[in-house]
Amino acid sequence: MEGSLDFLHSLFARCNSEANLTLTAIHSTENKPVPSRHIRLRDTAALADALERLHAANRLGWGAYFGLATRRSGLSRWQRGDMNMLVEVPALIADIDEPPQVALQRVRAFPLSPSCIVSSGHGVHLYWLFEQPTTDMQAVNAVHRGLAQALKGDYLTAATALRLPGSLNTKYGTTVPCEVLKSDWSRRYTIADFDQFRKETVQPKPSQQPQSLHKGSTSVALNPTLIQQVADVLLSQGFKWRETWLNGPCPHAHLHKHADKRPSFGFNTATGYGYCFVCGAMLLKQLCAELSIDVVNAGGLS
Repeated sequence: MEGSLDFLHSLFARCNSEANLTLTAIHSTENKPVPSRHIRLRDTAALADALERLHAANRLGWGAYFGLATRRSGLSRWQRGDMNMLVEVPALIADIDEPPQVALQRVRAFPLSPSCIVSSGHGVHLYWLFEQPTTDMQAVNAVHRGLAQALKGDYLTAATALRLPGSLNTKYGTTVPCEVLKSDWSRRYTIADFDQFRKETVQPKPSQQPQSLHKGSTSVALNPTLIQQVADVLLSQGFKWRETWLNGPCPHAHLHKHADKRPSFGFNTATGYGYCFVCGAMLLKQLCAELSIDVVNAGGLS
């Protein structure tokens, strides 16, 4: 547990101490509810207690995760927080799903050296610590897209949860330590240092028409910001691109009709609707409810 605490202290040292650090337990093999705890950074006793409980769950097969961004107050035990609940991001990240001996060859050739390199158990997580935490979540997401492309990794948003160093990776029924391989927390950057890697949202092709709401004879296009937020959350959960679709397990938790984790669900980023082979079609407003995305704060459905 000490390794986890030291890592979190180093990563969040310059964040607002009144904001919340989110710790989450996710079962590696069973489709169980996902509990989280949200602890103020200044409450060191509560943080130590939460980490002790998380590590105890980790020893029973639950994966131990933390939120990259600090969160506002008001989240429940069963919420992790969407983009609207984020306060600050202390670092940029990259997730390369390859063994360290393979991934680190690419990292060594990268022009900006990471502040911390973590072996996640089945891959590598890279952290570039900021001089000061940023509140510009869209800029973070844009750079994360570019880093994922440059380093051949997975795209993770500012709202993502990452495996906690000092814990055990229990994925695939194995037990592998998630541990810091190398760190130099004095190595700090600004978001401008990564301007060359910024990749803004890819717009749908002109031939693709967005899904619409029909009000009488008037057709109103769905809010592209809301569609992007759904896409960002799904990508942070490991969904994969297939042209304009994102594919992964069905997120329809409340009315879930199947317990498998196969990629039976698709979200069309050009139209804003989802479809599950078992549950059927899902409207954007349904997806927002399932993913705890605040429709009002995003500007409404249209």
